[in-house]
Amino acid sequence: MSYSKKVQDFINSNDENSVKDFYDKLYEKLIMLSSKEEKLFLWEVVIIFIYYFSNNLKSCEVNFGIISLSENTDLLKLMPIVFGTVMFFLQSVTLQKLELTKTIDLLSVERFAKKIPNGDTRNFIVKIINPFNLSNSLANMINEDSNRIEIAFNFLIIIPLLIIGLTPYYILIQMLIDLYNNHSVDFIGRISFWLTILLSIMVAFYYISGTVRTLKQSIK
Repeated sequence: MSYSKKVQDFINSNDENSVKDFYDKLYEKLIMLSSKEEKLFLWEVVIIFIYYFSNNLKSCEVNFGIISLSENTDLLKLMPIVFGTVMFFLQSVTLQKLELTKTIDLLSVERFAKKIPNGDTRNFIVKIINPFNLSNSLANMINEDSNRIEIAFNFLIIIPLLIIGLTPYYILIQMLIDLYNNHSVDFIGRISFWLTILLSIMVAFYYISGTVRTLKQSIK
C-alpha cells in the first residue's frame, strides 16, 4: 500500500474532528522538528569552526571558560565522535521532517484545498500553510511556473548550496584521516577513530536508506 493510500485510509476512517486533531499535532511536531534541525545545523557549524581553529594551535592554549583547547588535548581527539553524532541526529530529524511534511501536505489538501479544481492553486495553498523552514524554502525555489531564466538562476544558487551540504561529510572524512595519522598510537585516539568509523557507517546507511524510502514514497 502506498504512503498516500495509507493517509487517505486514515482520513476515510475518521471523522473531521479526529483528522483536525491529528493534523494539529503533526503541525506542532513539524515546527518542533524544524527548530531542532536548525539547532543541530548550528552545532555542526560550531564544531567545524572549533576543529579547524584548533588545527592552527601550536604550543599555545586557548581557554573558552570551562573548555580549554590545546594542540594535544583529548577533547580534540573526541571531537570527531561528537561531530558524527550531531550529523546522525541531524539526518534523523531531517528525514522525519520530510516524511511529516508529506503527511501534512496530504491532510492539508483534504482540509483546505480538496474542493479547489485547479492543481496549481491547490499546491500553492498547501505550501503557504506549512511553517517556514530553510530546507522547504530551498525545495520550492524551482516549480512548474518558473521560466527558463528563473530556473537557470535558481540552479546557480542551488548547486553551491548542494556542495555546502556535502561539506560535513568531507570534514568527517578529514577528521578520520587526521585521527589515523596523528592520534592512532594512543588509547583515546584509537577509540575515537573506531567509534567515528562506526558512526560514519551509520550516517551513510541511514542517509541512503532514508533517501531511497523518501524517493519511493514520492513516486507513489
